[in-house]
Amino acid sequence: MLSSSPSTAAAVTTDNGILFFDSNWRKISSAAHQYSRISAFAYDEVLGKLYFTDIDHPEFRLFALDYDDTDELHKVTKLLPKSSQTAYISGMTFDHLERRLYWTEKGTRSIYFVEIDTLLNAARARGNVKNDSGTNMTANTTETSGSSPVQLVATVEPDHELAGLAIDECRRHLYWTNSYPKTSNIVRASLNGTILNVHEDQVYVPKGITVDHYRNRLYWVEKKYGRGYTIESADLEVNDQRTLQSG
Repeated sequence: MLSSSPSTAAAVTTDNGILFFDSNWRKISSAAHQYSRISAFAYDEVLGKLYFTDIDHPEFRLFALDYDDTDELHKVTKLLPKSSQTAYISGMTFDHLERRLYWTEKGTRSIYFVEIDTLLNAARARGNVKNDSGTNMTANTTETSGSSPVQLVATVEPDHELAGLAIDECRRHLYWTNSYPKTSNIVRASLNGTILNVHEDQVYVPKGITVDHYRNRLYWVEKKYGRGYTIESADLEVNDQRTLQSG
């Protein structure tokens, strides 16, 4: 998975860490080495935080990493524990306007969001920050009353498999990919989950998806037969599909 940020050209996740590169693709640092299966992440440009999920962690699913290229020990905060809403997060995106973190969860076939500042404030109140050395173990940030800060956006059909997720912050739309082979599609929806249109033609097992606000285009990756793949693009109404690369 790949994400760009203002202070570094890109952040790339592997199964057990996050690598940071400069504009010339020279690796400048790495973080989150103690995590074994990072499946999705999103960047908060305002706070300089990288939100990510580790689906192999025994207790927690959602984490926040404070990136500082001058500090070798990047702070990691545990935000949400493992639950039915967070067990298998496959895609993630962040809305800077409303400060909401959205994700897709395979087990419940649902899209959820959380008010991120609520989680961060709870984490600060409990002093549950640690660094990559593993010291100062964090505490649970959920409400003591048992209420969940997680909100449901939409649930898809049983023969659908949620994968990637992206947001058009200007037009206030969500896009998600359904990677179930027999029903593969790209969905455009409003932020409350109302389906606006579904694109199925020439779509097969789409995975990650992102929005290019400068070119007003969508980009997504499709898994083809065997080890093949393609990188696809379409306009923001999911028309004018083009294959950009095959491999």
